[in-house]
Amino acid sequence: VQGIKGSVILCESTMLCLTCPQLILVSCFVTALCEFPAEAESCLSTAGSSLYLRTLQRGKVSHQTEEAEEAQEEAQEEAQEEEETSSREDKALVHRLSLWGSSGELQVPGTLLAYITPRADAYQHQKAQQLAALLGDSFAVVSPRPLLLPHNVVAECHGSCVIPEIALSQLSSPSNGEGGRLLGHSLLRLLEDPQLQYMWVMEDDIEFRNSSDVLALMQTHAADDSDLLVIDFFPKTSRPSWPYFRLLHMPQYFPMKWHDRFSDAGRDPGHWHGALLPLLRVSRRMVEAVWALQQETGSLTYVELLLPSLALQQGLTVRKIQAQFSANIRYRPCWTATEMNKTNDGVFFHPAKFRDGDYIKC
Repeated sequence: VQGIKGSVILCESTMLCLTCPQLILVSCFVTALCEFPAEAESCLSTAGSSLYLRTLQRGKVSHQTEEAEEAQEEAQEEAQEEEETSSREDKALVHRLSLWGSSGELQVPGTLLAYITPRADAYQHQKAQQLAALLGDSFAVVSPRPLLLPHNVVAECHGSCVIPEIALSQLSSPSNGEGGRLLGHSLLRLLEDPQLQYMWVMEDDIEFRNSSDVLALMQTHAADDSDLLVIDFFPKTSRPSWPYFRLLHMPQYFPMKWHDRFSDAGRDPGHWHGALLPLLRVSRRMVEAVWALQQETGSLTYVELLLPSLALQQGLTVRKIQAQFSANIRYRPCWTATEMNKTNDGVFFHPAKFRDGDYIKC
């Protein structure tokens, strides 16, 4: 029977039972195996044989038993696979936490600084060395791939991320998904360690006069319980020409379920805000709000639109970083060495792009 299971000839119809009585048993049994029980029972009814009926029932029970055993084996295999996956993810989490260092040995309690970069040239190596020497376990270099830099953490998930990689990539501008992933993995660190409350994130084109200024930045704002510290932020009403407000009307780059709750139609467009974020600090509450939004809508959007808008809609606190640290941070133009040397105010400069031995213009 197993050899002819699924045969078109034997599973065509009950006409076979009427025309070839000697094949009633085989044809009806195979029909049952082919999952046509109605035909099989009709066939047996026509033949009127209790022997065939008993044979068919035994065949059905045997088939059902085999299916149950197969289902049980599949369930056991799935449970074992889930256990192995969970074990791998737990080990990966422990590994990532060890790379960041112990949250009990931080320069500023409950606070880390992530320096995000895809490069490991001599300039980046010097900056990373200075920060690592000063901040110790409070500091990590977050990169898209392993780099020969101190305290290097690769932005990747071994298993599944709390927020999927594709959503993290949406945090950067549409043309640069890598930057969003680096930022996203830095922020997710707050959800991995319950002892942490804040995360500073610094882009690699921020120049500082001295690495001690970075520690001063963290210590100066340690008593500030704001959920989002930024260089600048502004409502749509005050700067409607800001280019990233256009994402509000582009479903491929913005979660429309979120937009529909705070749409410009019939509502105050002040619900939407932009920000300048080459240097920022976020709280655990801020990251939890981002995670909840992604869970609800299935996507995220550009971080300089996402964070200030979501924070203010959720009743979280947004403030500007103190002026002695933010005075020379702007969008464009790039700072040159000559300009930085002539400037006495401020301790950070952005954008300051160092290439081939000098700061370039942009």
